[in-house]
Amino acid sequence: MALYREELAEMAGAFMIILFGAGAQCQAQLYPETGSYIQCLIGWAAGVSIGAAIAGPISGGHINPAVTVTMAVFRKFSWKKVPRYILAQTIGCMLATFTVCFVYRDAIKAFEHASKGNSIIGNFISIPNASLSNLNVWFDEFVGTAILVGMIACLSDTNVHVGSNLSFHLFIIISAIAVAFGPQTGFAINPARDFGPRIALSLMGYEGVFFHDGAYWIWGIWLANIPGGLIGAFLADFFIYTGFDSPLYTILGRSTALPV
Repeated sequence: MALYREELAEMAGAFMIILFGAGAQCQAQLYPETGSYIQCLIGWAAGVSIGAAIAGPISGGHINPAVTVTMAVFRKFSWKKVPRYILAQTIGCMLATFTVCFVYRDAIKAFEHASKGNSIIGNFISIPNASLSNLNVWFDEFVGTAILVGMIACLSDTNVHVGSNLSFHLFIIISAIAVAFGPQTGFAINPARDFGPRIALSLMGYEGVFFHDGAYWIWGIWLANIPGGLIGAFLADFFIYTGFDSPLYTILGRSTALPV
């Protein structure tokens, strides 16, 4: 087990995202008298914050494939670990989906029976607003992930933010992204937090989770979140980051940030 300690940390951290995020959304849908959008926002933000706090000291607390790929490109994170991290993150989100569905098992059955076809899958996966164009949907996820990963790149600069509490800042960042851009796509901004639940829901018998909106999970999530994270980190490194571990320092032959 010690051999895969980092992967287990990533799995546990990602587990928290769905546990609290989707858990809050299920409560809001199944018990509307107690729920609201703000409650859901807090659930997702708390899940990311707690997950990062748990995994951070052990694995770096990526808990997001967009972060993992970006760290490999811009922070010399081992490419050999990238597939293992992404797999662990996806499994963590998948297991959390099973957990939340079991916790709300009876309420979900009653809701889906009474609503005649309306299901709870939207509490776990990203479903774009039907009124939006594909470009608009893609760009929403791209920008949201660029903000998230760009902020992480800035706040991980130990030359400036010594002793920074990144997990607390993540709570604020996720909350801000949710209130600014959330309603259009459900702000996945994390491919594992969308893909893991899709696998779990499919295994539980929910149909169409991989085929709605022209396989949205591919072009609207993976192909928006990964590039978004890379662009966000690039901009952060070019204009703000002061560390020598950024490849831009070597490529440009100087620090790309203003002196501090």
